[in-house]
Amino acid sequence: MSSLIDDYRQQSLEARSALPPISHSYGDLPCETVDVFRARPGSPAHIFIHGGYWQDLSKEDSSFPALGFADADVTYIAVDYGLAPQFSLDEIVAQVRRAIAWVYRNHSTLSIHPERIVVSGSSAGAHLAAMAALTDWSSMGLPANIIRGLVLLSGIYDLEPLIDTYINKAVGMDGETAHRNSPLRQLGGAPQGLPAIVAWGENETDAFKAQSRRLAEAWSAVGNPVSCLEAPDRNHFDIVHDLSRWDSPLGSLVQKKSEEWYGNTAQKA
Repeated sequence: MSSLIDDYRQQSLEARSALPPISHSYGDLPCETVDVFRARPGSPAHIFIHGGYWQDLSKEDSSFPALGFADADVTYIAVDYGLAPQFSLDEIVAQVRRAIAWVYRNHSTLSIHPERIVVSGSSAGAHLAAMAALTDWSSMGLPANIIRGLVLLSGIYDLEPLIDTYINKAVGMDGETAHRNSPLRQLGGAPQGLPAIVAWGENETDAFKAQSRRLAEAWSAVGNPVSCLEAPDRNHFDIVHDLSRWDSPLGSLVQKKSEEWYGNTAQKA
């Protein structure tokens, strides 16, 4: 695992050197920032939320998909948020929602198309992306459909099984916290017509595969289009490397579905 995390960081350094991002604050705290890797004016935007069990990694470690998206004329935006135990899970979910709302409100400044925003995440980031998709954006004075597509990689969608594990030592969930922050238990508020890619690695544990399959089935059951993928020869930590590799099964699916979702004309790098 440590070598895979090192790969995130090294490839992210290379991406940031080749395509320096512009950082913006979406809130008052130092952790409430996004890095924007701008493409052409009016481009689609792909917002990525990093994993790390809500207690590790950062947007700086999540820059590596930027070059692939830039080659496809898509603005890539990496979100930072506060980490446990300094921040509660409720606070982290709220920060991610504010970050996405900020991106939408500032689409003109960022030179992105407001009707071409896709949100993705890996592991805990996929959980946060799913929670963002369940947001009542109208309560924030925004249109209901500011997210046009979801890409969920190896996510955790029912948090209650984590309560008695080592992961929860930092996160500090009780039953109520886990319930209200579990996408699988909150689908009564799911939007209609929001398509999703739900993907996981062939070499995942059975528990992670089961979580993804349950989410895909539940998302479809409430009337949303779902595309599932078990990425061959990938595991929980390296599947994310294929997010913007257009010649990979995952990257190819992301490109194809993005074109369907908002008419993107991006070509393979």
